[in-house]
Amino acid sequence: MPALTFRTKLILAMSLTVAAVTGSTLYVTQQRVQAAYQRQFEVQFRLQLTFFSERRAQQLGEIAKRCQRVTKSVRITSALEEALMEDDPDLFYDNLDTEIAMLTAAADNPSITVIDPMGRALVPKKTRPYFLPQGTSDGRNSPLGRLVVRMSAGERRQQEIGYLTVADDKLSEFIVTPLINQATDDVLGALVMAFPLSDHGERAMHESSRQALLSGIWLDGHIHSQTIPAALHVLLAKRVAQELKLTPSGTSREMIHVAAMPHLLFHRVLNPGSLFPLAAQVGLYSMAEAVREQQQLRTRILGFGAAALLGGLALILYLSHGFSRPIEALAAGTRRIAAGDFEVRVPVRGRDELGALAASFNEMAVELAQKERYKLLLAQVSDPQVADALMHGRVALGGEVRHASVLFCDIRGFTALTEGMPPQEVIAMLNEHMTALTRVVHAHHGVVDKFVGDLIMAIFGAPKSYGDDTRLAVDCALEMLAVRRRMNETTKHRIEMGIGVATGEMVAGCMGSDDRLNYTVLGERVNLASRLCSKAGRAELFIDATTHAALHGAFKAEPVEPLPLKGFSQPVAAFRLSLAETTGPM
Repeated sequence: MPALTFRTKLILAMSLTVAAVTGSTLYVTQQRVQAAYQRQFEVQFRLQLTFFSERRAQQLGEIAKRCQRVTKSVRITSALEEALMEDDPDLFYDNLDTEIAMLTAAADNPSITVIDPMGRALVPKKTRPYFLPQGTSDGRNSPLGRLVVRMSAGERRQQEIGYLTVADDKLSEFIVTPLINQATDDVLGALVMAFPLSDHGERAMHESSRQALLSGIWLDGHIHSQTIPAALHVLLAKRVAQELKLTPSGTSREMIHVAAMPHLLFHRVLNPGSLFPLAAQVGLYSMAEAVREQQQLRTRILGFGAAALLGGLALILYLSHGFSRPIEALAAGTRRIAAGDFEVRVPVRGRDELGALAASFNEMAVELAQKERYKLLLAQVSDPQVADALMHGRVALGGEVRHASVLFCDIRGFTALTEGMPPQEVIAMLNEHMTALTRVVHAHHGVVDKFVGDLIMAIFGAPKSYGDDTRLAVDCALEMLAVRRRMNETTKHRIEMGIGVATGEMVAGCMGSDDRLNYTVLGERVNLASRLCSKAGRAELFIDATTHAALHGAFKAEPVEPLPLKGFSQPVAAFRLSLAETTGPM
């Protein structure tokens, strides 16, 4: 896959950044909108529920107080005891005419009855306006009967207010007040008042919430409501029942989906700790408005994001054009420098960072060109191996002891040869001669140490050893004689040479002054090679004993009489090799 360009990367980076910012903004906004609506609905539900509870408490407060005053009447408790003993409920109800009138005047169409300690209703034989609500006359098996039995057993002796369903699953509110014998403190039964609830307050709550709140009462696994659609009663009843198992005495909130639309479902227990069955106020809020607002915000944010992306892309195209041209020029210039063209220059288009980079590139190109000239000059004035070693720091500037071979090659009869020859011709002859011999030295991994007039000095084994340096030195010397013989057949001037080779330990390194250094070798072996060269005749090669021993008979070498040499106190053993007498390879 081809590499992405700088412009493409910049466009991708900008696109991803805008997309990330847009997505994050959209997500955070939606979460905040939903959370705001949830808080709003929860506060509204609590306020409306508090209002409903306070309104119901206000409505029932006076009736509950009157019921308590009635049940504390000694005449009433005595009449109840007599009715229970005679098994004649009318004996009790005949004494209640005044009290019943007082109670019915305080309520709207109440139902009044009395239940004995066994949970049975005392049904009057005469036709009276007070009667037991339908479905609650089966004694212990009725919720009211069980509640009074628990009161009589002393489980609870205070007034209880709660909710029960009666005929046709109609919801009614009950006030149950215990009848206590003040003398014996025994519970003789309970006075029960029931109020049918056709509206549980949800209509007012629905209207006050601008149709947003659907409310009702949950009781015994059923929903009683005038605003919640009947189709949702079963679903909501199950969800509330599940939540009540987790929070039987508190308030809960959860998100549900109704007809693919999210709704908030609230509930709060109305009678925690009551002897009546658990009842809970239920609130259902539609999140349709929140969803619509989220959709509108999503559309706006995406629109702003798209506009920002388009604007960003246009800006990127403009800026990247200004970036890419200098970068492409720098890349092209780098390729030309890598190819060896140090004269390349890139245009400086500004004073910004890219302009500074272009100026630095041009300065670098100038410095590289200068270094390349220095390198070429160094290669011309020094051997390539030495130049490379110097540039890479592989030469011991202080000198080191190396085991190497040194070769000296000198022209025989040079003075007579050049007598009367123009200087230019002498220089041309020497350049041709030295160039050919230098190539031979390099071909045998030798280092040309120096040229001294018509003499050439070469080193084998320093600054780098190639393993069999002595053999390389002798091969090089014989090849130099052979090359010069072939050149004599074609060149104008016939040149004869003598060569000396010596082997042993010597000091190698850069030597000279602080201003100018020269890589060379020094030592007794170097002087010996020079003296052997001076003793060698035309087309002859003199080697010392150390060199001869290192060849292991590879060449036919003729020992000569020990040579008295300048600088040596004793004659030196040497061997002669001539081009015609060699048996080894050249």
